[in-house]
Amino acid sequence: MSAALILQTTPWRENADDAALAVVAREVGGIDGIDVAAATADPQRTARVTGVPTVPADLPHLLRSAGHTDTLVVLGGRPLAGRRESLLSLRSLAALSQAYRAAGRRVAFVDLGVGKLSPRREGTARRLLAGSSLTVLDSAESAARLAAAGLPTPIRVGAHLGWHDLQDLPVRTEGPATFGALVVVDDATLVGGGGPAVLADRIALDLHRAAAGGLLPERLAVQARRPGSAAGVDLDAAQSLALGLRAKGLSAAVLPPSPSLRAQRDLLAASARVFAADAETLLAAAAARTPVTPWPTGQRAGGLLAHLGDRGLSAVREQVAAAGEVLDLLVLLLSEGAGTSGHPSHNSALQASRLRPTGVTR
Repeated sequence: MSAALILQTTPWRENADDAALAVVAREVGGIDGIDVAAATADPQRTARVTGVPTVPADLPHLLRSAGHTDTLVVLGGRPLAGRRESLLSLRSLAALSQAYRAAGRRVAFVDLGVGKLSPRREGTARRLLAGSSLTVLDSAESAARLAAAGLPTPIRVGAHLGWHDLQDLPVRTEGPATFGALVVVDDATLVGGGGPAVLADRIALDLHRAAAGGLLPERLAVQARRPGSAAGVDLDAAQSLALGLRAKGLSAAVLPPSPSLRAQRDLLAASARVFAADAETLLAAAAARTPVTPWPTGQRAGGLLAHLGDRGLSAVREQVAAAGEVLDLLVLLLSEGAGTSGHPSHNSALQASRLRPTGVTR
């Protein structure tokens, strides 16, 4: 029996985070002899939404888990970007990784984001990742920062595993859209956009331009983006933006977050236009074939927007396929020793059967 602990270090939950964890559990769950547990910022919600057993994501519990865990996977998040963006400090994460490796356990980092690193943090980052069994970064910017910090190259860059859930693309329904325009906002988007008054000005101007002299959309909604513990602040952000839009003469309803990434894609498919700043909504809108007016504020969103360009569904399929390739690497790592002994090369036929050809999705 082999056990894997999936640690998601973000201090909030996003639908894409839930999707990534669920797809790992689903893929690994089909392999006999592997148990998967998760440690997240909201373990009760994680267990309810994904069906994955959970443990608290604090250092004492995680250290105790080393005694009965074969592989620790740090999935997503930006623990190398700063304490405010991670449940664990970089020093704590390095201590955790060292403890697991000292106990003979494997440690992997998948979809890891990297911020600016001071010289002292560069040294900690090198120690953290030098003994990793698998490291996949979230962007070329993250790879460049680690290369500058002295990590050996080449460094693998991959797609968010949550994008795997967007491979079943919706068919746009005929008839009037549920919303003429849907604005998806979170607290950081509101701040990055200059505040509710500035962002309302921008959206109103973009709506008038899109109308091209015609009627403005009758149904306009502002949706809070993140579920779980962040939903409250995001609902506050949505409400303040809706008030700003109403001051511009636009009637804007306020919507709660969607319960899943697929549900969000389907909502976007029923909208005529989307205004968004985050990578999750940008890609889900492209999968829904809904026009987007973006104002990217984050590293991942900016890079994804550049990748999407005007290619729409073909770019989405590339992201889905790239997510599948990262998933294959992770499944290959986690399946070492499950139902067999020794290195994966000792059972190469079994391991190869679990991999799809490059660029092919499930």
